[in-house]
Amino acid sequence: QIAEQGIITDKALLERLATDNSIEPLEVLQITNYCGLWGIPEFTVEQSQALSIAMGEGKPVYTRADLEQFLYSNTEFTSPQEVLADGEGNLPKAIKASGYRTAQMNVVFENGTLGEIQFRGLETNKIGEYEHIAYDLRQGKNTLGPMFDEYKQAISELTPNDYSEYNEYLEACYNYYNRIELGLPATKPKLPEKFPQVLSEENMEFLHEQNENRLKKLKENFEPHFIEN
Repeated sequence: QIAEQGIITDKALLERLATDNSIEPLEVLQITNYCGLWGIPEFTVEQSQALSIAMGEGKPVYTRADLEQFLYSNTEFTSPQEVLADGEGNLPKAIKASGYRTAQMNVVFENGTLGEIQFRGLETNKIGEYEHIAYDLRQGKNTLGPMFDEYKQAISELTPNDYSEYNEYLEACYNYYNRIELGLPATKPKLPEKFPQVLSEENMEFLHEQNENRLKKLKENFEPHFIEN
């Protein structure tokens, strides 16, 4: 089906998919082509349509086209900007105010195990590792170490309008890295002056790297509490 729909044109890869016994059969339950309001999705409309056909009837594929349908069916919104200003919770499923971008497949393997497959570029994958920190904090997921205290405090003080504007900055960062991946001219966005520098994308990356180093050191001296017999 992948070959017939033209999703992959690499003959060597198709041959491997067809003959490699280590690749488990799986069923794709749904695909969500996440991107921001102004972003370029990982899969094109044509690829999304082809994947939908290959998945079979009744399996949903969520794309940025959902935004047009959402605006058409909600008379309270007249523009995408109004949707973003209203907050993350009212956005269509595939549109992320922060610009978070990935093509996400929810799958079930032959043995019944559920899984998730992500398709992301190398550069946008990096920012994806630390951009979600702000969103998690706004959702009450406070699992970060003390090195994040200043950042957490700054995030907690943002008004809904401030947070909407901050998300615009984060999406601009995503789109910057995506343009680099595509070989297009790109200018790195600057954090608006109204925000403290601790909220900058550069500082988020620094904090993430520091936290990763902290976790590595903890693992060096980690002793398992449960030992298999």
